[in-house]
Amino acid sequence: MSNSLVGVLTRFQQEQIAVMAEIECMYYQVCVPPSDSDVLCFLWWPGNDLDRQPEEYQMGVHLFSAVSSTSCANFALRKAADDNLQQFDSEAINTVKRNFYVDARLKSVPGEEEAICLTDDLRKLLEKGGFNLTKWVSNSHRVIESLHVSERAGTFKDLQDGQLPIERALGVHWDVEHDNKPFTRVFCSLYNLLGFVALIVLPATVVLQDLCRKRLEWDDPIPDDERNRWLSWLEDLQKLQQLSVDCCLKPPSFGKVVSVQLHHFSDASQQGYGAVSYLKVLDDKDAIHCYFVMGKARTAALMASRLDKILRKEIDINDATSPSQWRYVNSEENPADDASRGLTVDSIISKNRWINGRDFLWEPESRWPVQPVAQTSDDDPEIKRESQALLSLINAVLEYFSSWYRRKKFLAWSLRYREKLKQSSKRRKEGLPLVQDSPEDRSYDPLSVDEINKGEKEVLKFIQRQSFGEELSRLDEQEEVNESNDLKSAKERKPQIKKSSAIYRLDPMKLGGLLYVSGRLRQASISYPAKHQIILPNRHHVMDLLVRYFHLISGHSGLEHKFAQASSQRNKSSK
Repeated sequence: MSNSLVGVLTRFQQEQIAVMAEIECMYYQVCVPPSDSDVLCFLWWPGNDLDRQPEEYQMGVHLFSAVSSTSCANFALRKAADDNLQQFDSEAINTVKRNFYVDARLKSVPGEEEAICLTDDLRKLLEKGGFNLTKWVSNSHRVIESLHVSERAGTFKDLQDGQLPIERALGVHWDVEHDNKPFTRVFCSLYNLLGFVALIVLPATVVLQDLCRKRLEWDDPIPDDERNRWLSWLEDLQKLQQLSVDCCLKPPSFGKVVSVQLHHFSDASQQGYGAVSYLKVLDDKDAIHCYFVMGKARTAALMASRLDKILRKEIDINDATSPSQWRYVNSEENPADDASRGLTVDSIISKNRWINGRDFLWEPESRWPVQPVAQTSDDDPEIKRESQALLSLINAVLEYFSSWYRRKKFLAWSLRYREKLKQSSKRRKEGLPLVQDSPEDRSYDPLSVDEINKGEKEVLKFIQRQSFGEELSRLDEQEEVNESNDLKSAKERKPQIKKSSAIYRLDPMKLGGLLYVSGRLRQASISYPAKHQIILPNRHHVMDLLVRYFHLISGHSGLEHKFAQASSQRNKSSK
């Protein structure tokens, strides 16, 4: 029900005249229906005397601590706009719907007269819904003076010296007088949603990551190397007050905008990866202006457990774009290179490319660096193909997950991505369009039951390779068992397995790459999966998750019921 915080902050920078206000006691203005008031009952001891009998009360309005309060208050705010569509113009209605983040209203308009009219309309509109706008702030003296002193923010009540103070807008310090954003007080307590100082935060998160790698306890002393890096970073933060950013997406003298483009840069290093976006606008006089929109910097993953998230993002990017939209930018020209490695405040100020973008963005596209694309034929005899395999510690990935279902799902997404790469390679060889350009693309489809079962099978295969690798390698030498040759005697299989093996007595057989129990149960008149259960080790991290999973789905029942539930689940997934 709430607007995106990033969206509200970004739209706040669209025009020159910015106005900010908030709804007074927003939650308390929204009544609770009598049918729901029982959930907001509480006990009260008169006079704070705990020896007296407590009295029972009900809240008639929404509380700040209730989970539902934000959604209910936002619904009431939007309802006030919908109920008055005919009485107010669309600008006031859209402001209520798109420029509020909970009780905070942030809006920018082209001129002072428009800001004054919109302010008056908003007050009247919200009064009809029972809301009162207060603590008004603006970077325009005229707009502030049009408001009664009691309606202004505390620091704006006395403007006799002509100086507008610094306010805070949803976590970002706003210098109202100079219309820029200085970052002080440890850049808003490390809360910087738009990412102006994301690359400054990265070195600190790298220090924290290094400490995590060393598995230090809470009270362990920090090693000297990390401590010195941390103190150096804290000292560098004091210089943030020297950094300021223009608040508006376009300068005051800019003409009528005729073209708008978004340019995204990305980069990765051993320490981290980052991305930054710039808005490039062109006016009717061919003047160009570039503005920082958002930047992000993240440390490189400690484990491969985030692979599934990265794979899904890559699939989304491949589906939403085409190769022609991407260009290579070398490190010297790429502002995202700073985000992937981190910078000091002095470096940001001296380089200036993080805030303003690279110089070529301020030029027409005809003057941009040209990247020639080499056309290489697959049949070129001078080209020698090389195959590379990228290995990761799958054990570290599997141990990361604390849920059996999430683990299966991760493997299922990985298998789908592997299949997508195979299809793309095959189509490229045949001269067909890539998978994301064909009707066969299923990247956005939810995982099917069959895919999740395949993911489960891959997990079980990995466990068996870890625990029974020797047995699997010995059984690899003979034909895999299927239902038609299931009667092959144990005498023909057992010589392949050492008698010292922990699973020798189970007469293991291999089916579909997995080890199953054989033995005399094959003579029983029960289903095939019930005759041949999968062999799993008794001590393994995955086994703990399996037991916990069947314990939950069986309703915390006894051991026998859990075992039956596991057997039943195995039968279903084998069909």
